[in-house]
Amino acid sequence: MQEAYAPATTYAILWLDWVPIEDIAVSGNGQCVASVEQPGTLRFNDRSSETALWNWTATGETLLSVAISRNGDCVAVGSNQRVYFWVGATSLTGTNPTTNPTWNSTTLGAIERRCLAMSDDGNYLAACGTGYYAYYWRDTKGHSQGSSNVQTTWDYSFGHMAEAVDISSDGDCVAVGTKTPSVAYWKRARTLTGHGPSEPQPDWLSTKINSAISVVDVAISDDGNYVAAVSHSITGELYYWASAKALEGDPTPTWHNELWGGSIFDAVAISCDGNSVVGGATNGVYFWSGATQLHDLPSTPTPDWVYTIAGLVKDVAINSAGEYIAAATDSAAYFLNSTGSSLWNPPYVTDALLNSMSLSEDGGTLAMATVGSTAHVLDTGFRTTSEPVGGILMPVDIFALLWPYLFAAGLAFLATIALVYKRRTHSLSAR
Repeated sequence: MQEAYAPATTYAILWLDWVPIEDIAVSGNGQCVASVEQPGTLRFNDRSSETALWNWTATGETLLSVAISRNGDCVAVGSNQRVYFWVGATSLTGTNPTTNPTWNSTTLGAIERRCLAMSDDGNYLAACGTGYYAYYWRDTKGHSQGSSNVQTTWDYSFGHMAEAVDISSDGDCVAVGTKTPSVAYWKRARTLTGHGPSEPQPDWLSTKINSAISVVDVAISDDGNYVAAVSHSITGELYYWASAKALEGDPTPTWHNELWGGSIFDAVAISCDGNSVVGGATNGVYFWSGATQLHDLPSTPTPDWVYTIAGLVKDVAINSAGEYIAAATDSAAYFLNSTGSSLWNPPYVTDALLNSMSLSEDGGTLAMATVGSTAHVLDTGFRTTSEPVGGILMPVDIFALLWPYLFAAGLAFLATIALVYKRRTHSLSAR
């Protein structure tokens, strides 16, 4: 599919921050943005202002990655040495030492971008990218302020480099991609304990990844039952495992897609129900709907559409319902719908290479970072009003919203009763 633009650009720039950003994350509710600045500062903003609500600067360490809970109240940062964690992030103001983290981990090594993931409530955390290990912390919100050298709840050594991690919304399922290449999966992560050499083995470890060199990104559905991954190889490949909780051993992916002509996939994202998958590649954006029902037999499923873009797509994001897709390239951000049409005309042009992006659950807030240059936060101009699972997404204060209409209906009902009573009384009097 060639570029097809909507009639007009609808995005609005909420704010820009001219600092060298390494990684950026927006909360699921779209109200908070956390970013790590080179070489070692964490910045926490709300949606409306480039002025940070608070910041924290590490001493002698480089900050590489960041993750944030759905409501923005928990933040985790990965450095070149360890993990830092904040509880009550939305209530903080100022800078060090007022904003010192709630706790930090033992020395682990570098936790790079794509190597840190947090459950929706912030109470479970997974990490990798520290050599051969995957790490997991349970009850992250239960530590006292200022705790140091917090041990992992469990960890696992692959014997080779771990490249990417993702976690289900409840924190109970974890997927890790490795350089071997392979994808590892745990389905009861919250109940596990142990460290080498008795570390908890993955429920499955898929090595049946054809001709791949390294798994560079993984994504997992909210319920943990669907996993997608992309790898670098002679020809880039995207893999998908359905019914992940039922798999064991060394399972073959349910379906896959292979690029040809020297193209590679570099990023993958998945909707909350696992039914929509988007891959970012050297020649554009690839999209599959109905992913949970696809199979490699009798033939490998082709994408619903390919949105052609010149240059490597470095990162992709998809909103929970799978209706809106964001893609980051060398010099622009594209915003598409699930039919493959561009919703921004022209695309949003950036000052430098985009290397990280994060999209809110409803698709309304997009946070992006360019290499060594700028943080960009945009209102996309589009929002999902319903969830793909569980029916219509109703506001928490729905009664308050409906009260004026209920009140008016009540008055009309009372007026009708009064009129009927008056007529009945008049009729009886006439007799």
